[in-house]
Amino acid sequence: MNCPCCEQAIADTLEDCPECGWKLRGEPIFGRPTTEQKNDYEQKLRECHENYEKKRRGQPPPPPPKPRRPTEPNQEPKLEQPENRKFQKRAVSRDSEGISSLAISNDRSLVASGSMDGSVRLWDAVNATDRGVFRCHQGGVTSVAVDLRGRWLGSASSDGTICVWRYAEINRGHTAISPSHKLEMPSGAHEALSLSFSNRGNILASGDERGNIHLWDFATGAPQSRRALRGRSARLNRLMFSPTRDQLASCGDDGIIKTWDIKTLESHDLDGPHNVHIRSTAYSPNGKWLASGGLNGAVTQWDLSSGVSYPLCNHGPEVSAIVYSADGRWLICGDRDGHIYVMDQKIGVELHHFKSATGINTLVYGSHQHTIVSGNQSGFIEWWEIPS
Repeated sequence: MNCPCCEQAIADTLEDCPECGWKLRGEPIFGRPTTEQKNDYEQKLRECHENYEKKRRGQPPPPPPKPRRPTEPNQEPKLEQPENRKFQKRAVSRDSEGISSLAISNDRSLVASGSMDGSVRLWDAVNATDRGVFRCHQGGVTSVAVDLRGRWLGSASSDGTICVWRYAEINRGHTAISPSHKLEMPSGAHEALSLSFSNRGNILASGDERGNIHLWDFATGAPQSRRALRGRSARLNRLMFSPTRDQLASCGDDGIIKTWDIKTLESHDLDGPHNVHIRSTAYSPNGKWLASGGLNGAVTQWDLSSGVSYPLCNHGPEVSAIVYSADGRWLICGDRDGHIYVMDQKIGVELHHFKSATGINTLVYGSHQHTIVSGNQSGFIEWWEIPS
């Protein structure tokens, strides 16, 4: 196991971490942690990490805090709750179905949104200002994706088309430009449901309502493979390329997560607790973990080196979006009731909680001041600042 403070590998039999002194065997918590327990855990972890960093730099640790005065017998202790600071902006005023997808640029300066009125819009990731709207589809936008190297922006639609834009052109604010490529889904596929760019080569993956995966060369617009990857018969909900390897993960309404080797086009099923529709999946930044959320509200992580699954929590409502923080320490999920949970990636303890007015459809993480960007069913994009 790894220490949650200094992230050093530690034997499971130890009580304390020999590097930073973090107590690995605290008092067990039964059921869902209370707000006081979560705040206490976060505060202790922060103090331990600060002391560990000072020790590494040769600075003496701070003296222990003075004991607090006990409260009166009938007086409740006052807990200072972090304020959920947010600002929101209406993205599509006429849209009744809301924001379907979000993507963030590789430098985390721009956020792209897709909505069910068929538009793709760019936003400044820091101050949430509108940078322009682009139209290419007749149907609603089901997915947007950004090339990890910052060259391309893709959008998929329920009308069966995929538009690929040069990121440098749309970043200049030219809203009247046409896409570099407009791709048509193969015969028999009526909807393009999910998009993902590979981190190596020029592969763009798209999914359809039959559960098939289609591979394209996004530099030329030509199909990358003559045959679709057929791994399921149910609707495909999410595709995502690994950030570190030639691997593609897919999930759908059949409750199965598959990983694909892009070189051999062979698939592997991940065995886990999901037996219902899986709505979202995400790779950790280092590519070692894969997280998923589904209709039953369960959030699960897979260790991709061993294939072992680790259930983290079950919030109850359907988990509709999931994403890791840029450093991989946090796992963030949103549900259909509008709740957004920020959890410790290793142990699943809830650290922060936000509430949107309507259900969450999509999430991205922006590194600027630890910001989460969410798109909801009412057409709002909201920026949430995680308290430091």
